Amino acid sequence: NQDIWTIDLASGKGVAITSDAPPENAPIWSADGKYVLYASTREEYSEVYRRAADGSTPPELLFRNTPGAFIVLTDVSPDGRFLAFHTGALMVVPLDPSTPSAERKAIEWLREEYDVAQGRFSPDGRYLAFLSNEADGERMDVYVRPFDPAKPQAPAGPGVRVSATGALGMIVWRPDGRELYYLTRRWDVMAVEITTSPAFTAGTPRRLFTAPGPLVGNPQQWKSVGRD
Repeated sequence: NQDIWTIDLASGKGVAITSDAPPENAPIWSADGKYVLYASTREEYSEVYRRAADGSTPPELLFRNTPGAFIVLTDVSPDGRFLAFHTGALMVVPLDPSTPSAERKAIEWLREEYDVAQGRFSPDGRYLAFLSNEADGERMDVYVRPFDPAKPQAPAGPGVRVSATGALGMIVWRPDGRELYYLTRRWDVMAVEITTSPAFTAGTPRRLFTAPGPLVGNPQQWKSVGRD
């Protein structure tokens, strides 16, 4: 079993966020950097927990999925009100504080005949970027659809294709929301200029560099661009 750690880059000191037996995966940061969220499989349940990044608080249960259904946790909204994960469909979980954690329900935000994966909230919380093979059943590409926090039951508009020649994952928004990054099937790290007003538009993808791939791991869970 692999535990989840946070590392202070200045001092090199680490803090163990998990140190127990259940399989745990997909750690992500809260927008303010104060918490780490992760998925944990305990008996027949896949659950999402949150803990202070310095280990000063005990793990807090945020969501318990349907028994036997695995979670690939991909993001938490900037305001902390929603989780995103995928299980074939793209799922969104409202973290209503008035609802007990174990009773919170996941919403099928996007389920179609094609495959969808990941799910990354834009910095303003108004869009979700994700992988889909709707244009070509043999490959995934990056798409963006509007997200309405007031009506999270379904996308608030049609999708816009962002990538041009397929994608593996590592979808990351720049903190100002004006650029989107992703990894191609050739291990190229790409950047795309984004405009959200008056309507969402995506520019032409440009290559930043080529990673020394193939790399070990699951690119659909990677979120590897510094906030600066």
